Amino acid sequence: MITPTPQLVAIFVVAFVTIWFSKHGRRRSNLGNLPSPPGAGFFTGHLKYLFNPVKAWDFHQKLMNEYGPVVRVNGKLGEDLLYTYDPKVLHHVLVKDQPKFERLGLSMAQILFGDGMLSVSGDHHRKQKKALNPVFSIAHMREMLTVFYDVVNKLQGGLGEKVSNGPQEVDMMAWMSRTALELIGQSGLGYSFDPMTNDATEHTYSKMIKNLIPTFGRLPVLRFYIMRIARYFGPPGFRRFLVNITPSKTLHQVRDMCDYMWALSEEIYQSKKKALAEGDEAVQNQIGRGKDIISILMKGNLNTDEDQLDEKELIAQMSTLIFAAMDTTSNALSRILQLLSTHPEVQDKLREELVEARPFGGELSYDTLVELPYLDAVCRETLRLYPPVANLGRIANEDAVLPLSKPIIGRDGNKITEVYIPKGTSVLMSFINSNRNPEIWGPDALEWKPERWLSPLPKEVVDAHIPGVYSHLMTFSAGARSCIGFKFSQLEMKAVLSMLVSSFKFAPTKDKIVWHMAGISVPFVEGNKERTCLPLVVNGPVVRLRGKFGEEQVYTFDPKVLHHVFVKDQSNFERLLGLRFAHVLFGDGLLAVSGGHHRRQKKALNPVFSIAHMREMLLVFYDVVDKLQSGLHEKLQNGPQKIDMLTWVTRTALELIGQSGLGYSFDPMTNDASEHKYSRTIKNLIPTFNRLPTLRFHIIQMSQRFGPPGFLRFLVNIIPSKPLHEVRDMVDYMWALSEEIYESKKKAISEGDDAVKSQIGRGKDIISILMKGNLNASEDQLDEKEVIAQMSTLIFAAMDTTSSALSRTLQLLSTHPEVQDKLRKELVEARASGGELSYDMLVELPYLDAVCRETLRLYPPVPSLSRTANEDAVLPLSKPVVGRDGSKITELNIPKGTSVTVSFVNSNRNPDLWGPDALEWKPERWLSPLPDELVDAHIPGVYSHLMTFSAGVRSCIGFKFSQLEMKAVLSMLVSSFKFAPTKDKIIWHMSGITAPFVEGEKERPSLPLLMNQGAMSFEVMRTTTAAVLVSLSMISSVEDPWQLQEMDEGALRSRAIIASSTLSLSPTSSMPEASAEEPSSARLRERDRRTNEKQPPL
Repeated sequence: MITPTPQLVAIFVVAFVTIWFSKHGRRRSNLGNLPSPPGAGFFTGHLKYLFNPVKAWDFHQKLMNEYGPVVRVNGKLGEDLLYTYDPKVLHHVLVKDQPKFERLGLSMAQILFGDGMLSVSGDHHRKQKKALNPVFSIAHMREMLTVFYDVVNKLQGGLGEKVSNGPQEVDMMAWMSRTALELIGQSGLGYSFDPMTNDATEHTYSKMIKNLIPTFGRLPVLRFYIMRIARYFGPPGFRRFLVNITPSKTLHQVRDMCDYMWALSEEIYQSKKKALAEGDEAVQNQIGRGKDIISILMKGNLNTDEDQLDEKELIAQMSTLIFAAMDTTSNALSRILQLLSTHPEVQDKLREELVEARPFGGELSYDTLVELPYLDAVCRETLRLYPPVANLGRIANEDAVLPLSKPIIGRDGNKITEVYIPKGTSVLMSFINSNRNPEIWGPDALEWKPERWLSPLPKEVVDAHIPGVYSHLMTFSAGARSCIGFKFSQLEMKAVLSMLVSSFKFAPTKDKIVWHMAGISVPFVEGNKERTCLPLVVNGPVVRLRGKFGEEQVYTFDPKVLHHVFVKDQSNFERLLGLRFAHVLFGDGLLAVSGGHHRRQKKALNPVFSIAHMREMLLVFYDVVDKLQSGLHEKLQNGPQKIDMLTWVTRTALELIGQSGLGYSFDPMTNDASEHKYSRTIKNLIPTFNRLPTLRFHIIQMSQRFGPPGFLRFLVNIIPSKPLHEVRDMVDYMWALSEEIYESKKKAISEGDDAVKSQIGRGKDIISILMKGNLNASEDQLDEKEVIAQMSTLIFAAMDTTSSALSRTLQLLSTHPEVQDKLRKELVEARASGGELSYDMLVELPYLDAVCRETLRLYPPVPSLSRTANEDAVLPLSKPVVGRDGSKITELNIPKGTSVTVSFVNSNRNPDLWGPDALEWKPERWLSPLPDELVDAHIPGVYSHLMTFSAGVRSCIGFKFSQLEMKAVLSMLVSSFKFAPTKDKIIWHMSGITAPFVEGEKERPSLPLLMNQGAMSFEVMRTTTAAVLVSLSMISSVEDPWQLQEMDEGALRSRAIIASSTLSLSPTSSMPEASAEEPSSARLRERDRRTNEKQPPL
């Protein structure tokens, strides 16, 4: 029996002889005449310099500076290699003559990952690339961005928790590796490796993939000699036998890593295969909801008649995807963060761009993210100067001739215009020197300058015809074997950076960072070669920004700063721009006045927002909600439909505030009713006003100096601006309608109680109560213009915010069916006897309350608010932050005139207070005691430790009113209907008040949902109809009214219509008890119908 050691010797001898004959048995070439550096040893040649982790950077630079773009270097056993970054040579090797040049490392990739994209060639590679191409399309990238943001938000939460006690030294390489793995895990495999919490341990797969190449690198004989002939060693089973008997701990470690990765990939594959067999619902329940790369690849593979991939090929793609995506992305991100930390002016400029792109927080749309010029420039410049993969090798399958871009002088003094490459010659292409070539990129080619990408590139770059697939760079290679996922990688990087740079500040530590060029470049702290690491000082959450004309601004969600700005020092921080803006649009209403004027108006309005009045308002709410229910039932009478729920909830929100606030009906809430002009006006007012930036940011601030209102109107009329005149006409229309309603109410009040009760709202609407209270006030009376101004103010403040919150809740329920079902069950059980819920029952339903609170926490309709300092102020911080000079800052000195932007959305999502799951929508968090950190933070918001409704004396006066509206609407909608998402991708825009848009449709906000009449609604109707028929003794044709339990839905609806026509009840309503003091909804509907018939048209 041969012992293991002689076996290894025999293998080595065979490899040596094979390579020697391949070198000396071929015809002569002119490689030997190329410039070549000295110092090559026989066994390792120049490889010891080219691949030395630390010294390789200088050696590559030396080759470019001293020897030019075409160089002969020596490999193992003295073989000649071609080292090049000549553009024409790169084009021939990677594009034109690509079949002649096989990728070095195919055998190694095949052993490590199986037959994936990295390890196959020829038609095999073409077939796999064809199958994978669709999942890297722009359309799929748009869908992937949502998954990226989910991971990025978890990163923000975990990192925020890490620095919750102030600035910390954080290993950002570790965080970037975890993030990159989770990004490719969820979007590529539909699998989660990491919860991204601060205390989570590293997943075994992550450790395996990071250690695989360094471990394999400790086997030089295997890498450089045996790998070339490994395929001739017999079948895989025999090769596995040889590995097992070889006495090498390192080799066995590589074997075990490969086994683990393959086993996990196979497990994921079988899970997906089972889900595909079970149907769409099973696929939707998986991470990625069937939109991850492998799921789409598997579905596409099942449906193709040709070029199908076998199971082993599909499984091999998993480790291939992770290996190709994880370290390259994490190292590129780490390099960018290090560069930003050492270039604070670039970091600040990038932060300004990101914050300006999303002035109210939240996530950027795909189009906005990819088009941000400075973010794009930072990414491109980093990938130019520091490509994660510095070089790539190819080996000639046959003799070849490679023409040069420019002639070079050979060692014999003659010009060389082309290089003859014998079969078996290795070509080492230097991506890093191609990207840094000063002849192309200019004398500053070795400097990191993102600004170079904001101007046209040098003519020399364009004329060089670099064959790379990305931006005249070789970073992602070129030709048929270029990186298929380079756009995917770019999107990952931008998604991560958009959050990190917006939320945190990065500064260098005292550690010296040394980057090793080890296949993929990785950072180490000098003196510690055991573990990759990139320590940076991370800080948040107070940020300095610049406003118009470079003015200083402060952006914050620090709880103590919020308390001072909104409560303690409220009088020193005014809504200067907002006040003048509101005054121009709505007159002297509650949004437009300050000081004593504001206090007087709020005092007059407070009684109408009391709990006692809310109880009375609930009947009006239910009346509108019943009309909404009837309209939707009519819409769905032919079965499930795709319905724009934003339109319906906007109509509902306007009618709710119309009837309860103004005692006026804007909308009959029927299926065929057209949108009221007031609704269109209030929706278009702000977007139209936003098209006048000069007016908004400059003229509005000086408007009070322009003279009396008549002169201001004269100026508006003569300015040749269509948007300005549109705003003028909208304001005129709203004021005229408000004045008409005011005069009608004034007349009714003068005629007495009967006239008042004959109006919509029966005198219990907000404006009627305000007017009556104002008449009886002995002091602090409001004048007529102030009362009229409250009408547009009320509608503006209530309509879009309520419709936005309701739309967001419905969308979330549609994508979380388990929450929707749980809420529906609570609602149906609460009104098991039919009818509408009482005020006390409605407000106390725990899960309904939790759903509303959690939506308003995570997605406040108004994401931020600004205040301006009236005088110099000092704002203490909850926790110190580190300034740009490295010193600790415990308070902010705010000069007079400084704008302070307070982020409600980040206050509500702060992981330091809400925990690592702060960015997840979890209604259940409200069913348990809230975290101590949250309670101890003393958030000054008036509602549930949240800033959603602001804080202090200028907080939202109607937040309880808004909550009651939401609960009344949701109690009916969720009980009566089922909601599911459509295939449309919804993107929420932050334009003052958040609004949903279908991706690609920027003209009109909408929220399409798939709706169906829920089973719960049918059961409520069954019980209700039986009760009504019993009450009326209308059961001649049904001896036992409970025989209705046996009827189908059509027959039951017929019975219900008979009952409802007698009592003016909707088919799905119950028969509530009526009294003289508290009219039923049915009676309110009949009263309103008669009132509407008498009401003259506008």
